[in-house]
Amino acid sequence: MEKPEAELLINHFSHPHPLKLVSFKPPSTLNRLTCSACTKQASGVIYTCDSCNYCLHKPCSKMPQHFKHEADSHTLSLLAAPPYPEGAFECNACGTKGTGFCYHCENCHLDLHTVCAFLRSSVKSNAHKHALNLCFESPYGDKA
Repeated sequence: MEKPEAELLINHFSHPHPLKLVSFKPPSTLNRLTCSACTKQASGVIYTCDSCNYCLHKPCSKMPQHFKHEADSHTLSLLAAPPYPEGAFECNACGTKGTGFCYHCENCHLDLHTVCAFLRSSVKSNAHKHALNLCFESPYGDKA
């Protein structure tokens, strides 16, 4: 089955040049290509720019630009870069810094890594008899 022509070359909101779909195997050197969205190492099927050193994993290229998340009453917007002058954000879900794409609420200053934004809200684990629920603030108040 052939890939649709429209999928081989895309225009993505995050980049001014067209992106081409390629199969990419990372070289075994220190100069590794990273996905601009998730900032993980690029490999497999990716979109890349012929004009510059920009790439997106295929799934990262398909993230919705706006969506509702249970952590906020507003619609979150996908930003191609953190909205802060220092070029980084602190994820309200995991507490670590991010420099790639982020889901952002302008009103509440909520920021989420793209991976954290799509975590399941509840999981069952063999390590604990009850379901574990995803929290966006400590359930223990100031004690934790």
